[in-house]
Amino acid sequence: IKEFQDTIGLPIYWGDIFKEMVRISATELIRKDKVQFDVDAVDDALEKMYPNAYTALKDTAHYNYMLQYLAETYKQDHDTARYVDALKEGFQKYPKFPFFFPRLVEYYSDQGQLDRAMEVCNQGLAVDSASEVFLFAKSTVLLNSGKYDECIAICDRLLAKNDSLTDAYLNAGLAYYDKAVELDKHLKAFDKRKQQILDYYKKAMPYLQKYRVLAPEEKDKWALPLYTIYLNLNMGKEFDEIDKLLKR
Repeated sequence: IKEFQDTIGLPIYWGDIFKEMVRISATELIRKDKVQFDVDAVDDALEKMYPNAYTALKDTAHYNYMLQYLAETYKQDHDTARYVDALKEGFQKYPKFPFFFPRLVEYYSDQGQLDRAMEVCNQGLAVDSASEVFLFAKSTVLLNSGKYDECIAICDRLLAKNDSLTDAYLNAGLAYYDKAVELDKHLKAFDKRKQQILDYYKKAMPYLQKYRVLAPEEKDKWALPLYTIYLNLNMGKEFDEIDKLLKR
């Protein structure tokens, strides 16, 4: 054990606490907060120490979990480059594994790289074109990219198959709402597009009302859009109710 520790510069611990450890062989584990190694380098070191008796990390059935531990460790250590590399490798090898895809899309979206986020979504859909996870993520990227009609089309497709997808109501409602807001920014007095703006608000309303029912605790997401919609549609009773709600 000491020889291995000296080889990779990491402590080795024995014990049955897998959730806090990374297994590197049948009998050896490493604290996941100490995982700071290159997989190939570790494989080479162990193979030299245990010729013909070691199963490479990269060849094990649990490599997806090891990549997850690596990604979590790199993120904790603010090693962004390695974090993203681990996510990319994980998604490439295991596109349906729940850890890699959402974090990779989130990373690119947070960086304003919406084209890259869309590429990841499309790669996922190439694997499973009916996946709710991949489709919803794509609808979110489309919403953030200002491609509202495409976002709405995907949300309606999702809701037609599963009307309990709470966030699909939110995305569709916000897409119609944002269409109205964007058009309203350029509106002049008595502009004939005023009716189109009102139509968008009317279309947004049922989605956001349904989202409110399904996610009442998410007031910061539905309250202001519904406030604006009720105001513009002259819905006095509904406006008064949500106005009081916002003032609490």
